[in-house]
Amino acid sequence: MPPFSRQVHDIALDELFEYHVSLFRHALEDALGAEAPGPARHVRAYVRAVCVSAITMGPNERAAVASLMCAPEYRVIWSDFIDEVCSGDAVDPATQMTCRYAAEGLWLDHALERMSGPDHVADVQQRLLALTNA
Repeated sequence: MPPFSRQVHDIALDELFEYHVSLFRHALEDALGAEAPGPARHVRAYVRAVCVSAITMGPNERAAVASLMCAPEYRVIWSDFIDEVCSGDAVDPATQMTCRYAAEGLWLDHALERMSGPDHVADVQQRLLALTNA
């Protein structure tokens, strides 16, 4: 790929990533608005927002999420973003990271179309939320 083409490609991916982060930020705000106060409020909202996103993704969104979330540079930015989102929670770090990694794995599997449907997502969501109630 010629250098100029690579720059255009990188700019397009950056814009696509920013667009999806913006969409997710709105879904996260909605989930936070519905989440009761508690020590795991932000991670619970994150799990809910990821699960809603997984269920509602169309084919184009699946392709975008799969390619972006598999790119190391975007994974770092995403992880930093979610670290900041969840930083105010008082839940123990191991529970928080277990929930985050499981939700993201579910999201990626759904994006790659390697899992079953909405019932599976709902089941995993309930199990992860139960961890935050312990």
